Amino acid sequence: MKDQPNYPARALYAQWLRKHREAADLHQSQVAEKLQISPQLYGHWENLRRLPTLDGSKRLDRLYGLPAVFEGLQPLVVQEAGTLAVFLTYVSQEEQSDAVRAYEPLYVFGPLQTEAYAREILSAAASSEKLDEQLETRTARKAILDKTDPPYLLVLLAERVIREIVGNAEIMREQLAHLLELAEQRNIDLQIIPAGARAYPSGEIVLLGYPEDPDLAYVESAGGHGKLIEPPAEVHALWIQFDRIRTWALSPEDSVQMIRTVMEAL
Repeated sequence: MKDQPNYPARALYAQWLRKHREAADLHQSQVAEKLQISPQLYGHWENLRRLPTLDGSKRLDRLYGLPAVFEGLQPLVVQEAGTLAVFLTYVSQEEQSDAVRAYEPLYVFGPLQTEAYAREILSAAASSEKLDEQLETRTARKAILDKTDPPYLLVLLAERVIREIVGNAEIMREQLAHLLELAEQRNIDLQIIPAGARAYPSGEIVLLGYPEDPDLAYVESAGGHGKLIEPPAEVHALWIQFDRIRTWALSPEDSVQMIRTVMEAL
């Protein structure tokens, strides 16, 4: 992860990774093969760019004949990260991805939000001194849309997202108009899940794809508690869930028409 904050447990974990690997005279690729993970992912663990998994930690202990050293430290690494750090880690991974698929049941997906819309959402939960900092982070996420080679974005929005007014009618019109502009870009698909569709999850799901590294997922509950998902089996399960949700969505063309109709009625 770029600009990694100071996390003592995570730094110690990475230090031990390198120490035991070098003591065993192994290359990163050799350790990765024994752990049954990609060399890229293992490299991210040593370079503090990804949180280590519990299963991988147990395998490390078996590989080096250690008494639950990595297994015992891994929960501390995750706990140390905390909710905000997990989100910042996610943001860093989001900007490095080449494909982003998001399901949003409550609000417009972060990188697609206007500043006024984002301010209304964040001000409801953030203290005044933290609001500007959170707005800066939210605004920075828009940079992925302006890259020379931007990622593909597929965003599923529950119908309530475009119908429930955030702030006031003017703010909402601006946000919906912004969505219509974004929908014209070749790398962005927006789809609306009609209110009459079967029950769907109440929390955000984001899937991040990479050309070489393993995919990641990020889930957030209605209470705002986020979690970065790395184990391939768990990410795959979320892919299946996302695909099922998408079967209930309107086509991109019909979705754009619904957004336009709602905007014009405001």
